Amino acid sequence: MLGSVDSYDTVCRRLAMKGDCAVLSVDYRLAPETTFPGAVDDAYAATLWAATQATELRIDPAAIAVGGDSAGGNLAAVLAQMSHDSGDFHVALQVLIYPCTDMSREYPSYVRNATGYMLTRAAMNWFISTYVPNAADRMDPRASPMLRPSLAGLARALIIGAEFDPLVDENEAYALRLQQAGVPTRYECFRGMHHPFFTLGAYIDDAAKAEDLIAAEIKALARI
Repeated sequence: MLGSVDSYDTVCRRLAMKGDCAVLSVDYRLAPETTFPGAVDDAYAATLWAATQATELRIDPAAIAVGGDSAGGNLAAVLAQMSHDSGDFHVALQVLIYPCTDMSREYPSYVRNATGYMLTRAAMNWFISTYVPNAADRMDPRASPMLRPSLAGLARALIIGAEFDPLVDENEAYALRLQQAGVPTRYECFRGMHHPFFTLGAYIDDAAKAEDLIAAEIKALARI
């Protein structure tokens, strides 16, 4: 619902430099003007385009990482699942920064971190009801990737959480599900941080550390 390619320009530039990689930022349609699954369709189309235009873009189609924070993390998790099913392109790494992974219910951290830490419980419920107004659609794994019956075979994952975030419990739960499915997964919860600390890499040490974690994972793709 919020944000733009302009508002994430600095983050993308920092990741491109630290990860020595190409970064494509997707200006997907936002709610409420476009509701679910419009953003999913846009993200999928953009990633498919990037994979098919790999030569022109001078990128390796076997080393594509998908990533995002919050709603973008949700879309990245969904892309990893959809690409696995379709075979249209290969996702080698999913970087999920405090992603929303389950819109079907509230986790305890929704109550524990309900107010006082930037993102609130009320705001999350508003975002979810606006992006996916039909409650039945929240059971669709394209909205709630946590609800996919099996996570086996998905791309390896880096999941970054923040201690004082309504989403932190579902972040940890999704990481655990991936690990239990045999997916190489690293989960890092940044203590004392809140949603959306990652966008403050030039000002907060932990945000810069999170960028370094992502850059290391991206550089590792060249060695796989």
